[in-house]
Amino acid sequence: MDLPGGGTEAHLQKLRLPTIGRPGGYCGIDVLASDGFPEDLRHDFVIGDYKENQITRFSTPSDGAGFNVRFEAPLLKSSHRNFRPVDVRVGPDDGVYVADFYNPLICHQDDFYRHPIRDKTHGRIWRVAPEGKRLQPDQLTKLSVEALLKKLESPQRWTRYQAKRLLSLSDPVKIAIATMDWSQSIEDDFTLLEGLRLLESIEEPNTKLLQRLLNSREPRVRAYATRVTGRWADRLSSPLALLRESVRDPDIRVRLEAALALGEVENAQAIITLARLTDQPMDRWLTYAFKQAVRALQPFWEGPLARGEIKFDRPLDLAAIFDSTGSRDLASTTRELITSTTLDADSRLTLLLALIAQGESRDIALAFRPEFRQDALAEIVAMTRNGIIDRNHPEESEAHLKEFLALDELDIATSAIALAGLWELDGLAELIIARIADADPGSPIRKAGFETLGRLQAENGWAFLQDLARSDSASLTERGLAVAALCRVDLALSAELAAALISREASLEPADLLGAFLSIEEGTATLTQALTAIEIHPDVAPRAVQALVSKGSNDTQLRAVFEEVIGLAANAIPEYSEATVQSLARDVEQQGNPSRGEEIYRRATMSCDACHQIRGAGGVIGPDLTAVGNAVPLDRLIEEVLWPQRQIKEGYNLIQLTLEDGEITAGYLEKRQKNRDDDDMTFLRDPATGTVRRVENDAVANRQELGSAMPPGLVASLTPAELRDLIAFLRDLGSGPDDHDIIDAQSDNDQSKPHR
Repeated sequence: MDLPGGGTEAHLQKLRLPTIGRPGGYCGIDVLASDGFPEDLRHDFVIGDYKENQITRFSTPSDGAGFNVRFEAPLLKSSHRNFRPVDVRVGPDDGVYVADFYNPLICHQDDFYRHPIRDKTHGRIWRVAPEGKRLQPDQLTKLSVEALLKKLESPQRWTRYQAKRLLSLSDPVKIAIATMDWSQSIEDDFTLLEGLRLLESIEEPNTKLLQRLLNSREPRVRAYATRVTGRWADRLSSPLALLRESVRDPDIRVRLEAALALGEVENAQAIITLARLTDQPMDRWLTYAFKQAVRALQPFWEGPLARGEIKFDRPLDLAAIFDSTGSRDLASTTRELITSTTLDADSRLTLLLALIAQGESRDIALAFRPEFRQDALAEIVAMTRNGIIDRNHPEESEAHLKEFLALDELDIATSAIALAGLWELDGLAELIIARIADADPGSPIRKAGFETLGRLQAENGWAFLQDLARSDSASLTERGLAVAALCRVDLALSAELAAALISREASLEPADLLGAFLSIEEGTATLTQALTAIEIHPDVAPRAVQALVSKGSNDTQLRAVFEEVIGLAANAIPEYSEATVQSLARDVEQQGNPSRGEEIYRRATMSCDACHQIRGAGGVIGPDLTAVGNAVPLDRLIEEVLWPQRQIKEGYNLIQLTLEDGEITAGYLEKRQKNRDDDDMTFLRDPATGTVRRVENDAVANRQELGSAMPPGLVASLTPAELRDLIAFLRDLGSGPDDHDIIDAQSDNDQSKPHR
C-alpha cells in the first residue's frame, strides 16, 4: 500500500518572505567585487533606482541560513529629476558604468506616450570610479588556455568572469584537464572555487576538486561546493556519501545547501540522510528548504517506505518527514501499515513512534499492543519528558498501565510507572508502592517509582518517600533519590533532608540531588538556606561544585556555600577596562606558562573540562576550545574568561523558564521555524546532553535570560600568576599540531574546527 503522494493531493508549500529592503524603481544590478574599490564599498551591491534618481547601494548581512538587505549610503545621487539610471555595470577598469535614461517622464500610464516633454533622443553614460590611476584591462582574447586559467586568480571579478567565459568556449575535455592541472598549485579555496565554477559551466564534474572544497575551512566555500554536489548528483558515483558531512556541518547555510542538494538526489536513501538535518537548529530558511526537499524526494521514498525497503534508525526522523509532507491522509494510511503484516516488526514500530510524535493521543493506544509495548512505552516516556508530545493520553490508559505493573518484564513495568507519573494517574500509587517494594534495591524500576510518587497526589506515596529518605538501612543513592522526589511535595522538608545527607555522608554523589533543587522554583534558595545551618562534609563540597558547573548552573550563592568549605578565597574581579585587559595581555605574553596553565585548567575546583571540550575530551555545555587560541584574539580571550557575561557566543545564551507548576527548565534557545502545532512552542537545548525540549509558551510563568553558563567569578580564587598561566594555556590552543602535547593520544585524529 503506497503512502499518499504529491499527485493525489494538491498541497502548495510556500514561504511568505519577509519584507527586505524598501520599494523603489530598481533596474540593473552589479557587485563591487574588486580590490580597486575602497574597503568600505567592497562586495556591496549597486542598483539603479530611477524613481529616487540615484545609484542605490546595499550589503547583504547574514540572517541565519539566509540573508537580509541593509541599505548603505548611495553610490551616486542627483538632484536633477531627469537622472534615470536604468542599468549599472562594473567595467574592466574598475569603473562603475551607469546607463542614464535621462527623461523627466518614466510612466506610460500617467503620461501619454506622445507627451511633448518626453525625451526620445537623449541619454547618458556615466562612469564612477575610485580616484587614482585608471586600471588597464587585460587583453584576454589573445591569451592561451594556461594564461586564462591564471586570470582566475585575479582580484577583479570582471577579469575572472570573462576568463571563465572565454575558457568555456573551448573544448570541454581539454579545459577540464587543464583546470585540474592548474588547481594543483592553488592553495586559496576561494580561488579554487573559480575553477569549480568553470567546470560547472562546461558540464565537466570532478569529484576530486569537489571533495577538496567540501572540506574547506571556509563555510561559504563548503556551502557552494555542497550546492554543486546537488547539481552534479546525477553524474557523481556517490553523491550521498559527499553530502552526509554537509548535513552535519556546524554552519547553518551549508546545511541549507545540503537540504537543497539532497532534493536533487533521485534515490530513496536520500530521505534518510535528509532527516538528519533535524539534529541541529533549523531556522525558517532551512525549514523551508527541508520541506521542499522532502516533497521533491517523495516519489522516490514513499513506495520503498511502505514496502519496508528503507528504514529509519530514529522514529523522530521519520516524524519530521511526515510532518513536512503536509498530507492529511498520511496518518490514516500509516495506521493501516502499523496494524498490517505487510512490514516487519521494526518498520512498524518506527512508523508507530513517528505517528505518535505527530501528537494525537489516540495513537498511543496502539503502543499498548503486545508486539509494541516493550519498546514503544519507553519512547513515549522520553517524548513526553522532552515535550515532543503533550501529557494527554487515551481514556483506557490507566487500565493498561495497571496490567503492565503486574508483568514480569521489568522494562515494561518501569515505563508504566514513569507514565503513571507523567500522566498523573493518582489511582495507581498503591500498586506502584507494592511493585517497587518487591524490587531489588538499585533497580531502575525503583528509581522510576520514587520519581513518580513525587509527582502523584498520594499521601501514602509521600510517606513512603519520607521513610526511605530517613532510613539508615537504605542505600545512600536511594535515599538521595527519595529526597529529590520530595522536592515536588515539600520543598522545605526535602532541603532539610538533603542538608543532612550533605553534612554526614562523605561518599555522597550530589549531582542528582542538586539537579532536583535546580529544577524547581525557589529550590536553590531553600537549599542554600538549609546548608547554612549545617556543616558541609569537606569530601562532598568539591563534587558539589563540579556538579553545579556540569549542570550549567550559574547560581553564585549556592556555589559559594560549597566553595567556602573547599577554602577557595575569592579575589575581587576588577571592573572591566581596556587597560586591565592590555595589562594582563602583556603579562601573558611575557611570563605566561602554558604548562602550569593546563594544570589549573584541569583542577577539579575549576571544573573547566566539565563544560568545555578540547579535541573531543570534556563536556559540551560551553564552546569547544580545541582551537580557541587560533580563533579568538588574546584580548577577547581575557575578556571572556574574566567577564563571561559581556560577550556571549551565539547559541550559548542560557534561558531559564519557570513553568506554571513551579518546574524550572533551562537551556540554550533553539531558533526554529514555526510549523503547525509548534507556533506556541519554545525549544530549549539541554546544555549537558544536547537533548531538545519543547515547552508550550502558555505553560511558562516566567522567562529569564541568564547569559553565559560560566559562573561569574569562576577565576576569582586564582592568584594573578595562576590567571596569567591559565590564559597562556588557552592562548596556545590551536597554535600548532601538538598544542604543547596537552591532549591524550586518543584524540589525535579529531578534526575539530575553531569556533568564532
